[in-house]
Amino acid sequence: MGKQPASISFEQNITAISFIMGMIVFNYWMMGIAITILNLGLIASYLIWKKHSWHLRTEKILPLYLAGIALQMLHLGEEYLTGFQTALPALVGEEWSDSQFLIFNFIWLFIFTSAAIGVFQKFTTAYLIVFFYAIMGGIVNGIAHPLLSIFQGNYFPGTFTALPALVVGYLLLRLLLKERL
Repeated sequence: MGKQPASISFEQNITAISFIMGMIVFNYWMMGIAITILNLGLIASYLIWKKHSWHLRTEKILPLYLAGIALQMLHLGEEYLTGFQTALPALVGEEWSDSQFLIFNFIWLFIFTSAAIGVFQKFTTAYLIVFFYAIMGGIVNGIAHPLLSIFQGNYFPGTFTALPALVVGYLLLRLLLKERL
């Protein structure tokens, strides 16, 4: 029952495009140019969600996705406590306040959690957010943090919890794209 192919209606596609456009505007408005990679990730997630064959595998995806959200909360804590909100924007000559960083992340955690409810309800559009989490919150995060640590020659804030996020993101993407584990 949970393995039916995803079928995207015109209305769902319009909803997804509107969401992506709105979040790109929100991300730039809230965080500036330093967040560009997230916006590229939103576009990539949409293209994969829209163009690739994937399945609604709620019974397997939901527990792993919920674990990913919990891990994202730990990752946020590590980033905040180790100064990610200062280190990342400084790479492009910007500054973020602590409250700006936290509000931005709490909004995304709310979106991730709302998508979990949508996955439970088998709303196809909710899977767009799961793709985004798998790709950006998991895989890109899990690669970028260690690369930044290597590039800088020392620990970059968020690296420890980014590594398990890489695993969760990879597993989620495999499940979404119907590969067997």
